[in-house]
Amino acid sequence: MRLVRRPEVNQVVGPLSDLLAVTFGPLPVLGEELAQVPGLAATYIYGSWAARYTGVSGSIPADVDVIAIGDADQEALDEAALRAQHRLHREVNIRTVTNTHWENPPERDFFIKSIKAQPLVEIPCRSLAE
Repeated sequence: MRLVRRPEVNQVVGPLSDLLAVTFGPLPVLGEELAQVPGLAATYIYGSWAARYTGVSGSIPADVDVIAIGDADQEALDEAALRAQHRLHREVNIRTVTNTHWENPPERDFFIKSIKAQPLVEIPCRSLAE
């Protein structure tokens, strides 16, 4: 386990924070966990974590929201979310949509439209063997 605290603002805080997020944060953890789930076409982090990662200021996110695109089994996604939650020590929420629904959402699907209008961070899904 690693406990990392942000030091007072100085020249290295931004680059160090970026390095830690890429090395130990949601992207590598979710990438490893979701690589075990067949049927995924793409996965993205959205919401407050994606906003902070892309430079939008705000409070520290309490959870990580993921949109999984494809025809993956919901139970397998739930298990991956629980494993990631245990590793990250924060709640992980995974919502799924089919490829067709993602590419052409119904006119009244404001949820998908709002996700697409805000920052998205693609999760590079890779296995532990790579």
